[in-house]
Amino acid sequence: DQVWTATSATASDFQAGGGITEADIFMLTGDLALSANVAATLTGLARPSSGDYSSVFGRIGTGISISSGVITFSNTGIYRVEFYSTFMNSSASNPRYCQNYINYSTDSGSSYDLIALGSSSISEISSGGTFGNTFISVHVDVTNTSTHRMQFQAVSEEATSLRSNSDYARTYVAVIRLGDT
Repeated sequence: DQVWTATSATASDFQAGGGITEADIFMLTGDLALSANVAATLTGLARPSSGDYSSVFGRIGTGISISSGVITFSNTGIYRVEFYSTFMNSSASNPRYCQNYINYSTDSGSSYDLIALGSSSISEISSGGTFGNTFISVHVDVTNTSTHRMQFQAVSEEATSLRSNSDYARTYVAVIRLGDT
């Protein structure tokens, strides 16, 4: 409800508040073996540091912290979190499902609640093994950076592995701060 004249406005007067101030991605750095029907917490997630993707990787802001598969947030706000998994099994067995989970804690990781679950069937590939992908995303309101945490898990009906690749995002977690709470 303001009227701007050429002599009273500066460039900073026209800048919008809020907006994306954090964007980060963490890729699985090595294949993660999964036992049959046992949910495993993803460890070995790191920012791209070698391979083709590292030359174009970028992030916004101070970044998100990750340790032993648990994300902590550097700022409060509304975040979009994506979790993509690639499952492979080199044997000829054909498990019926694979799943990934996003778990959220508001008590510094003492307990976690399941907030998203992605499921997919696993298909046989030409080499005699099996292959499947799952993808989930959530929006969360981080109101306290010292107590809010997020963790990622994967499970398959039979022993399989989550696959990684240093050249491209094959199993990864992406985090974007969309704006203020």
